[in-house]
Amino acid sequence: MSEGAEGLADRLERQTFEIVDFLSRLTKSELEIPCPNEDAGPNVGAIAVHVAASFGRATVILQAAAPVPAGRVHDVPQALVQGHPHMGPRSGGGVEGSDIDATIRRIKDHGRELVDLVRSYPAYALRRPLPAGAARSANLGKPVGMIIEYMIYLQAAHLDTMRCAVADRRGGADGPQIEHGRSKDRFSA
Repeated sequence: MSEGAEGLADRLERQTFEIVDFLSRLTKSELEIPCPNEDAGPNVGAIAVHVAASFGRATVILQAAAPVPAGRVHDVPQALVQGHPHMGPRSGGGVEGSDIDATIRRIKDHGRELVDLVRSYPAYALRRPLPAGAARSANLGKPVGMIIEYMIYLQAAHLDTMRCAVADRRGGADGPQIEHGRSKDRFSA
């Protein structure tokens, strides 16, 4: 295990906790709050579904990039990465009522898988590009560590979007506050 992998895994673990904590505090009506400028979905619930699916896709992709013992062939077909059955839709129209429980469960499960997988990476594996069969064209040639960093960044942006939408609806009391140039809310450590 490399120090870089441990740091990335710790950040993923904290991020997973923050997302789950935030989503588990929402009411059914808050899941329907519109997020008009968000590509991940039209409302808070849809973004939550997108986040869960993204964690699942990342797990499949990163398994394809994981170090493999000598003599084993390790390749994941692009079709599997795009539509793995346990990952659900790439983006959706939203999530209602008890479906949020399933979405939260998926985020927890895939988050744990990601954390464990990233912790297992040696330093050299973080510097290698994804295998061609697992990489989308935008990720070809990019080191695995950089792709993980970008995923963390995107998930943080989705969480901020959801927090801001909910805070606007609630009147600002629970929303992000800027503290020393970083977004921080009352649930952050």
